[in-house]
Amino acid sequence: MAPVGTSQTAGSSVPSAYASVALNAPPTLPSRPFAKSFSVQDILVDIRAGRLAVPNFQRPLKWRPQEGALLFDSIIRGYPVGTLLLWRRPRGASKVDVRALLPGHRVDDDALVVIDGQQRLSALARVLLRETPEDLRWDLAWALDEQRVRPLSSRGRDTLIPLAELGDSADLHEWFAGQALRGAEARRVFELGRAVREYTVPAYIIDADDESAVRRIFQRANTSGRRLTADEVFTGLHGGGPGDSIGTLQALGDALADTGFGHVSPKWLHQSTMAVAGLDATTPARMNGAETDDRSFVPARSIAAAEGPLRSAIRFLIEEAAIPHAGLLPYGIVLPVLAAFFRHHEWPSFRNRELLRRWVFRGAVSGLHRGDRIPYRRATIAAARQGPAHDSVQALLELVPRRMAEMPQIPDRFVQSDALVRLFLLGLASMAPRDLVTGDAIDVVELAGNVSKMPRLVSVADGVRAGSGDGVASRLWLPPRRGVLTAKDLTDSSEEILSSHGFGREARGYLMDGDVRNALRLRRESIQVATTTMLLDRCRFGEPDRRPLAPDADALA
Repeated sequence: MAPVGTSQTAGSSVPSAYASVALNAPPTLPSRPFAKSFSVQDILVDIRAGRLAVPNFQRPLKWRPQEGALLFDSIIRGYPVGTLLLWRRPRGASKVDVRALLPGHRVDDDALVVIDGQQRLSALARVLLRETPEDLRWDLAWALDEQRVRPLSSRGRDTLIPLAELGDSADLHEWFAGQALRGAEARRVFELGRAVREYTVPAYIIDADDESAVRRIFQRANTSGRRLTADEVFTGLHGGGPGDSIGTLQALGDALADTGFGHVSPKWLHQSTMAVAGLDATTPARMNGAETDDRSFVPARSIAAAEGPLRSAIRFLIEEAAIPHAGLLPYGIVLPVLAAFFRHHEWPSFRNRELLRRWVFRGAVSGLHRGDRIPYRRATIAAARQGPAHDSVQALLELVPRRMAEMPQIPDRFVQSDALVRLFLLGLASMAPRDLVTGDAIDVVELAGNVSKMPRLVSVADGVRAGSGDGVASRLWLPPRRGVLTAKDLTDSSEEILSSHGFGREARGYLMDGDVRNALRLRRESIQVATTTMLLDRCRFGEPDRRPLAPDADALA
């Protein structure tokens, strides 16, 4: 008997995975990859010049500042950080669309395409180049005495050397000139900068005209580390360009762009497509070696079929739930549930739309929509598929609390992806903020694509990175600007305009005195009240969740 996991032929026993690869006849590279080393300084020059590009089939950025800190800790200590895998495209013949590693930069004609190493290269660019606006968590520093990487905003007596100054020797000298460092400490600073800039990263460069071979290499490179989820693999291997028909997740996302709802992540597009197709959307299969569980994928025609239900789901979120943009959606799980609902039901009656809005916000306030409980996720999608519509809505409401002992409290930290932060940003938006100069209404939808760019109010004494806090209370719904807001930037605005941003009469008085801390303390209370009022109105806790009076109300809607 052949061992488990092998396929037996006459006189041989071959592992089944290898047998599968042989039968599929994968393309062969015309020449072996050649090795080359890049210093960090060379990498930064190439990134700025657009000589390093990322293909459309790469996965989205996954690293957090924690991984970036570990990368720099390894570089400073001289530890290996892995090998890059780069592809030299055939000039003028490639059909693979690429983009520069830094947004807004032009891609050089001779750019090397990153097949493996995007996360590491992007972390280098985020920390050392500072050309892409990021939240302050990516401002990292080397603690000179503790000998470790810490956030630049850390408090303590240790000397913190901003990592952003280390990528260029001139920047480091300019920073050093403003410090009171002498002798051994001064030498350690410049040794640190040299160690970072001269650190070398090994790379393999592939010369190949056959792009299918490159995609195969990409697939294998991304099954050896953190395994990709099914939606990432689907997008990676089958993602198309804007001109494609709706047969890929990327094309589906592009088609939905005209809703004005913003970018919907491939994860939620994939799960919505699964839910609409009647498949299990709750547990996407993961890559297993070189093979994939085909149950995690859906045919192109099913992806196209998801467009209509998703459009209805987005219309409901914008018009009925007053969630105008994906960047303000507290939990993405509502998208596949609503898509499944609108796959099976026409646009519901006014009463059922009101009740469906209660389900959206009760699940958000209670945290049940987090999606980490598989039974809950399966139950919600099953409830959405029930019929008629009023039965589905009632089944959904049975899964969320009808009362809440406590309402959410405003968070101290501002993390764009945090559901609680998004709820309070919706509360801020409900105050109808107005332009500080013209008094015109602020278009929140236009700014919601990247709320991390919202201007932050600090006191002059505290500076950019210190003291006044970085929670929701310090952020304003205003267009992005250079630097931060100070009390002086606000004091010329009228009392009515400041009130639309949560600064009442007393808070405005503190601003006039330059007392930002007390102004933000009062604003925090105003935002808490406004958000709680908004959530209570949308949740309607304690009120009867009666069905529509007319049994055919949905048919008449």
